[in-house]
Amino acid sequence: MNQLQGVRAVGRPIYTHPSNLTEAQERELMSGVQIAAMFVAGEVPESYFDSEAHRRAAWAMHSDRLCAEQAAKHPGDRPLAFWEYEGVPELSPCGPQLDVKRVTFLIEGGHLFDLEGDELIRVGKEAQERIDTDAERFGPNFFPDRAAAETGELVEGSRGIA
Repeated sequence: MNQLQGVRAVGRPIYTHPSNLTEAQERELMSGVQIAAMFVAGEVPESYFDSEAHRRAAWAMHSDRLCAEQAAKHPGDRPLAFWEYEGVPELSPCGPQLDVKRVTFLIEGGHLFDLEGDELIRVGKEAQERIDTDAERFGPNFFPDRAAAETGELVEGSRGIA
């Protein structure tokens, strides 16, 4: 049996090749096994993949698509597996408080999509207009408009836009 074939474990689907992701496996790559388990009946497994090599092979095959999908939904962010395998694991927790650090990493590594950067600039300019007004968005220990404005300026600066 090769590494991409596995025995069926309780609560885990049979999976024979990384080109065929189950919904649970895709969710694990996107958000981690604990989040994936919220959508699958049964006990929470250690992984929905048969091995770490199997998970890495699936990530290698699907990373471009999954990164593009995540960037389209949440500019400046990537799937959990990106941060684990290609990025900096400490940047993986979701939360806007890390936007500037994540975007800096994406820019410096050449991982930021052009349209994603355009959206970050647009959102940053909108946020900049709200800062120091009654419309400014903020939360406990975090100021999302200020982070969005800083992120947009960071992307503009990386493009040489004044």
